[in-house]
Amino acid sequence: MKKISLVLAMGALAVFTACGDDSSSSPAPAAGVSGPAVSCDITTVAGGISSRTCMEAAEGSEAAPVVTAACQSQADMKASMEQMGGSYNNTFAAGTGCPAGATKVCTSAATGITSHYYDAGMEGFDCSMLE
Repeated sequence: MKKISLVLAMGALAVFTACGDDSSSSPAPAAGVSGPAVSCDITTVAGGISSRTCMEAAEGSEAAPVVTAACQSQADMKASMEQMGGSYNNTFAAGTGCPAGATKVCTSAATGITSHYYDAGMEGFDCSMLE
């Protein structure tokens, strides 16, 4: 149970690291992103357990560069770890929308980013707990 909590915490950290609150702007919620979107699909691995989260925002929205930066920050972290001789087991992929099959989907009114959670057990969390 501790490993699952750790993986969920690391996945949330990856999302929060990439999606800091910028109080200088308030983009409109992505509302499920029904049209063209930008996305970052992140799988966090810790202690042999993986956790998957995908973030997306409407293409051209104020939130879109934040989602794009999420994947770039993951790439930068991987490069730094490898440069120091370490390994980085997380995977990340920029795309044009999150895949179906999420157990929980939440759209942040503060950022306009829609987060898709794919791990069993996430459906029991309230979206306000995940922001």
